[in-house]
Amino acid sequence: MKVGITTFHWSDNYGAVLQAYALQTFLERRGHSVEIIDYRKGAKPSRVTAALARFPVRLLHTALRLLSPLAGVLPRRLRGAIEVCYKKFLFERFRIKHLRLTPRLHSIESLRSVGANYDVLITGSDQVWNPRFLDEGNGHFDAYFLTFADPKTHTMAYAASIGHADTSTMTAEWRQQLASRMGSIHAIGVRESSSLPLVEELCGRRDAEQVVDPTLLLPASDYAQLAGKLRPSSTLFAYMLHGLEAGAVPLCREVAKLKQLSILRCNARQSMLHPGHDLPGPDGWLQHIRNASFVITNSFHGTVFCLIFHVPFISILIDNHLGSMNARITDLLDAVDLRHRALVLGDDLSDELISNPINWEQVDRKMQSIRQRSINFLQSQGL
Repeated sequence: MKVGITTFHWSDNYGAVLQAYALQTFLERRGHSVEIIDYRKGAKPSRVTAALARFPVRLLHTALRLLSPLAGVLPRRLRGAIEVCYKKFLFERFRIKHLRLTPRLHSIESLRSVGANYDVLITGSDQVWNPRFLDEGNGHFDAYFLTFADPKTHTMAYAASIGHADTSTMTAEWRQQLASRMGSIHAIGVRESSSLPLVEELCGRRDAEQVVDPTLLLPASDYAQLAGKLRPSSTLFAYMLHGLEAGAVPLCREVAKLKQLSILRCNARQSMLHPGHDLPGPDGWLQHIRNASFVITNSFHGTVFCLIFHVPFISILIDNHLGSMNARITDLLDAVDLRHRALVLGDDLSDELISNPINWEQVDRKMQSIRQRSINFLQSQGL
């Protein structure tokens, strides 16, 4: 069948682009023709940006490395602009190389013009149903609830994340927006177990199913190919989101000291122009996780790829207003009996987290079980 996907592939976020790649690749291998519907608000990239996105990443990385000795004398605004452009180049390069994108669409009207082109339309994965993010873009509620679909097109959500454990953290307007659209989706697959009662509360449906993030549908070998040659290192890779890197510094230092590791930091905003940091593309990010001896992260997808690559890790739970997103991490760790590896900053660091090996064979078995349930869900929708 011809399948169209709306998701946050446009976000310069490692998990966002990798989950889009994973769902596309999985469905293609099942014989379907798959496109990521390239719906992005805002202007098209310039020809210069598009051209640079095709440059070998090694050349861009080398250029930044040569510039790094001057970082201390560069005005902060100029340094930030360089890093923003560099990051955009890296992510757009990955999208051009690995995602099968439609021509760029900018409005709900343009989405309606392609709504009849597909046998199946899928929204997801990622936080495509998180009203906090949908509220940031005019038309996003319609784009990610597939209201532009032709009446004959089968619509479904796959591993859609609502980003809230219950309605108490939602505004009344958010609840109304979700409830008015959710009921029209033909089949609903959500990523977190906490979303099942939430779907029922919002729109009265009890037929939603929990499925895994698309990144868990593919074998480790696919990501190993993206990451390149394995080069194990004595490195603690710290990947932190939401500007929360500073709070994790003491924990990173403690673990690095106990395990005699150097620290490499990544926060998706600061490049090697900031000492001790790297700003890789999605493939380079996978490489850092795969090569690391230990990972500390508050990222769901950071946790996912530690499980896939069998890298010891600690997942940090967020305790501020974004804490409603913790369910995606705790649900996953519960499913593989590794909940003890999730900490809130300030929790005691146990010897078990540092010294005891993880039973990766058991983790793989449990992951295969939840993966198969998700495959069954897709098969039930003809995919």
